[in-house]
This record gives sequence, C-alpha cells and structure tokens, in this order.
Amino acid sequence: MNPQVFIDFLKFPKRLDDTSLIELQEILNDYPYCSGIRMLLAKNLFVLNSEKKDDFIKSSSVYLYDRKKLFKYTHDIPDDNNIQPQIPSYSLENIQEPLNNDNVPRQTSYSNDLIDNFLKEQPKLNIKPGENSFEDEEIPEEEDNSKEFVSEILAEIYWKQGNRNKAIHIYEKLSLNFPEKSSYFAAQIEKIKKEII
Repeated sequence: MNPQVFIDFLKFPKRLDDTSLIELQEILNDYPYCSGIRMLLAKNLFVLNSEKKDDFIKSSSVYLYDRKKLFKYTHDIPDDNNIQPQIPSYSLENIQEPLNNDNVPRQTSYSNDLIDNFLKEQPKLNIKPGENSFEDEEIPEEEDNSKEFVSEILAEIYWKQGNRNKAIHIYEKLSLNFPEKSSYFAAQIEKIKKEII
C-alpha cells in the first residue's frame, strides 16, 4: 500500500472497502504492533459491518495506547480533545530595541557583551593563604560502628562465604537488638563455632 493511500484512508475512512481490508491485513502481518494500522483495520471492519469486528477489537485493544480513541474512531464520534499544534510565528520586525534613559532606542549588539568582556579580561581568582581555608577546622572522627547494618541474611551470607567471625559478630548484634530471638541467635553462633573447631 502506498503511504499516501494509507494517509488518505486515515483522513477519509469512508473510502475503506474490501480491497483496503485485504491490504491492511497484509500490512498488519508485517507490522503487528502498529496501533495506527490496527485502528484503521478496525474502522474498515466497522465500515463493512463485518462479523469479525468485535473479535478483532478485543484482540487489538491490547496493542492500542488509547481504547477511547479507538471507540470514537470506529463509531464516528468526534474527538473533543483535538490538540492543534500552536506554532508561534516570529519576525525580526517585531523586536523592539531597549530604551536608554532618554527613551531613545539604544544600540545593542546581539552578541553577549558580558561573555565577551569576561573573555577579554580573563580575571583570576586570588586566594590568600590562610584566608577562607579549611586547614584550621577540625574534622570530626568517624563514629563507631553502632549504626552498622545487620541482618540474618547478611550473617548467613558471611557464614556461607567462610567469614565465620563476621557472621558471629552480626549474630551477637542481632541478639542484642532482638532479645526475643536471642536463643535462636545463640544456637546459630554455636553452630558456627562448631564448624571452626
């Protein structure tokens, strides 16, 4: 099918007939995920009042991004959400020159004067030693690992990897954090210690 013919069918769906149905089915076999082809084919089935239209719509609704549009398109309901692209038109004639203090347009260059001046002057940042430096500030020492992440899964991972001391350490922390399961954690620690011996 010629692309222009396809576009004409989209614009004028009343032109759809038996030959277009066959052509659209062939195109759908090549491009099964194209929602536009599926919508046009559904419309073609509606125009021909085919018995297959309901089954086709049910199977095609999965591939379509908007089922409401399909319903409106097949039932000739005008789409009230038609969004027309608004492309503003600009011309250089409409640009007004900025006014100076005398309300007379001043001459402006369209290059960015600020950038040009910066590039000409190439200013340097002068920092005096000791001024605004962080040398005198004390850096806080790292806290102990009291907020260390611990979990049963992490302990099991360490255990399976052979890091038995780390696993024991985590189980000890867990028994402190969860006293109701301390007997379970103690049993796990005993199992690990038996493996070490």
